Parts: sequence; C-alpha cells; structure tokens
Amino acid sequence: MVINSKTMKKLLWLTLFALPFLSFVRPQQPAATDLSTADSVNGIYIPQNLYECMNELDKILDDDDKGKIKTMDSSISMHFGLGMWIRNNWGLWQESRLFHYLKKKEYGYEPDDMSDFILGIYIEHLNGYDERWQWLDTPEGKLGAIYLIDGKQVSEHEFYKYKEANSIRMKDIERRRPGQAEIAKYGKKALNGIYSINTK
Repeated sequence: MVINSKTMKKLLWLTLFALPFLSFVRPQQPAATDLSTADSVNGIYIPQNLYECMNELDKILDDDDKGKIKTMDSSISMHFGLGMWIRNNWGLWQESRLFHYLKKKEYGYEPDDMSDFILGIYIEHLNGYDERWQWLDTPEGKLGAIYLIDGKQVSEHEFYKYKEANSIRMKDIERRRPGQAEIAKYGKKALNGIYSINTK
C-alpha cells in the first residue's frame, strides 16, 4: 500500500502531538523481514544518510510542525512521538539500511538512540546549523567534541577526570559552537562543540 502525502501528514500529526503514550509499540513485522537493502517499507522511503533524513523530514512536516520543532532545546520531547514514527517507519527495529549507516558511523547503536540523534540534528537543521551534519555525513565525519582546560586542548577522559577531581559542576562548563578560527585550529571535529573549563 502506498501512503499519499496527505495521509502521511495526518499520521505524523498523531504521532508527534496526539499519541505519545503509544511509544512502547513496535511494528509487528515478520521475523524474516530483511530491510537492510530495501529503499522503502509500506510505501515510505527509507533514507540512506543524514542528508536524506533531513530532506524527507522537510517534505513530510508542514511549516507549523517545523516551527514547533525549531524552538525545542532537545529531541527528548519528541522521543515518544515523531521519534517513534522514525523508528517504526524507517525500519530501525528491522535493521534497515539507515540503521546500518548510523551504526557504522557510531551515531547510535540502538533504534532509540538513533532516532534521538536524527531529531537532534534536525533541530539544528531547522535553525540553519547545517555545517555539522553535512560534515558528519562525509567519510571523515565522526562524533566527539573538543575539550579545553584553560585554553589547552585535552582528551575527553582528562577533561572529565579534572572536572570530578575539582568538583566542577556541569553548569560551570562552557559549551559553544565554534567560530571559523576555531574550526581552522582544531579541525572539523570542532563542529560537534567545544567544551571549556576556565579557572583563571
């Protein structure tokens, strides 16, 4: 059965805003179903990468929905709505091609993590911050922020070890998006964010 765009938008509205209490329901697919190479399921296209995720969400969500999502601080509130729709309809429970792409890139190991990651990226996309996900979609792209203590770059392990040893609260850690000078200095990895502890 092919689902037209009008019907799909009604289903999305239900899952995004009206039926979050159904989040525990997983699609009942035959155990032998293999979606690893399928390009669609039940008439719904399965994206291959982050670019296609952004493109598909742009197409199926209307301007009102996009406006609501754009103002969200995180994807948490969508986990049991639009996140469920993504998990169920993009075949994440059945290890679709999108599941394998995200797992290989280490953008999540379970469908719940993957849908949260996609929606977090989509919030950035709606706010015009596309440079990060565009880099993550390249062969070189990977997660992992830049960590600084008094301006000196350290590993993530060293950063949090210092935090714990000095009883530094999370709210006292500065997190920011990089400027072009910082991207030039630290590389594209800086697009994932810069965490700073400043004691001087």
